[in-house]
Amino acid sequence: MHSRVQLVPRRNLDIIVQTETIHPYGTMLTNDYDSFGAASAMVETAEQLTRDEDIASAAEHYRLLHGAIAALARRAAAPKALLASYLLRALAIAGWAPTFDECSKCGLQGHHNWLSVPLGGVVCDDCAPPQATYAPDDVVALLAALLAGDWPAIEGAQNGEIRQATNFVAQYLQYHLEKTLQSLSVIDQG
Repeated sequence: MHSRVQLVPRRNLDIIVQTETIHPYGTMLTNDYDSFGAASAMVETAEQLTRDEDIASAAEHYRLLHGAIAALARRAAAPKALLASYLLRALAIAGWAPTFDECSKCGLQGHHNWLSVPLGGVVCDDCAPPQATYAPDDVVALLAALLAGDWPAIEGAQNGEIRQATNFVAQYLQYHLEKTLQSLSVIDQG
């Protein structure tokens, strides 16, 4: 739910004195397993990323989260694509934006096809560590589109490309959070 809440500050715990529902997203999201799972992962991610954030950064995370939940509720795109885009953008706000247009280790411009979670995106052939994953050009372009929110480019992606891109995004998120999100494991089961 997107709600407006009026609080009265108290010594240990604020008291809610008035609430107003602005957008009732609950029913729209709970009627679809994938949308509900994506929304749960978004909320869990926002909670983890904003624990120690300043007010300005938390406000930016809030606006991103609200926009993503609203897009899920109106079925603007596939839930997994919305989730992957949200996760990449949330990581960028937190200071962990991956690189998809140059080698994330040496900075060599151009198309590179190795994905490295620890190095932060694509790496060139010379910098690719042994555990790097090969990604075709279409997957790298999809990851860049997800980060930028380029929905026309995202909508043309094939299922295999989406699967590889979302796997990288999930690994990248969990690497930076240093923990496994329960909601992401539920999405993989669906």
